[in-house]
Amino acid sequence: MNILELSIMLVFIVIVGIVGILAELPYIGLQIFGMNFMLSVTHVPSNITIIISLLLVMGFTVFNGLRAPALTAFIKDFFV
Repeated sequence: MNILELSIMLVFIVIVGIVGILAELPYIGLQIFGMNFMLSVTHVPSNITIIISLLLVMGFTVFNGLRAPALTAFIKDFFV
């Protein structure tokens, strides 16, 4: 492989990574909204439920990667 092929491959890898992250953001946002809705049933103020939901989804994402939204949906569905 020459330097041009490696440069093209690196650009392609970066583009695929950015597209993957951007495609995942709406789904993570939907999970935060769903967790916020489920926690609002406890009559805790809305700001606190958003913070709790955000921390839960962020924690799952850090430890589980892209499987995190599926795990968040499972926990949310369990509470339903």
